[in-house]
Amino acid sequence: ARLGAAPGDLALTDVLALLRNDPHLRDINRHVRQKPVTEVERPAAARLVLGTAQFGQAYGISNTRGQVAAAEVRAILARAAQAGVGLLDTAANYGEAEQVLSQLDTRPFRIVSKTIGVAHGIDAVVARARDSARLLGGLDLLLVHAASDLLGRGGDAVWSALRGLKDEGVTRGIGISAYVAD
Repeated sequence: ARLGAAPGDLALTDVLALLRNDPHLRDINRHVRQKPVTEVERPAAARLVLGTAQFGQAYGISNTRGQVAAAEVRAILARAAQAGVGLLDTAANYGEAEQVLSQLDTRPFRIVSKTIGVAHGIDAVVARARDSARLLGGLDLLLVHAASDLLGRGGDAVWSALRGLKDEGVTRGIGISAYVAD
C-alpha cells in the first residue's frame, strides 16, 4: 500500500529499497526472533531450486510484470545465495535467461540446463548445449527438455550425444526433465 501497488506487482528491489529507506518499517517486527540459517537448515535449503524462466522472458500464467529486470535478478540471486539455495534451473528455451545469468555471480549455485528440441537436429542440440556450458561457466547437469525426444527415432542418438558431452566434461551429469507422472 505504501508504494501504491497491488500484492505481487512490485519488484523485490523496490521492497528492499523501501525497507532500507524507512527504518520504522524494520523496527515494527524487531521483537520477532528470526530463525537463523543453521547447519541443520542449510542442507535443506541447498536442495531448493530457483527457476529462471522469468529471468529470460515474460513467463507464467499470473505474470503481469513481464521479464524480471537485471537489477532484480541480481537481488534475487543474492537473497537465494544468502539463504543457501543450492541450484539454478535454466534452459536454452528460456529466452535470454542463460545470457542474463552469464552476467551475474552464479558461483554459489549448481546449475542445471536443458536441451533444445531434437527437431533442430542432433548437431544443433550438441552445439547449443556447448553454448549453455560456455555461457554459464559449466553445467552440473544437462537434461533432455522433452522426454519425447528420447522416445522417437533419434532418441538413441540424442542420449549418445549427451553421454559424449558428459565424457568430455561439458556437463557433470545428464538426465531427463519429466513433466508427467508416467
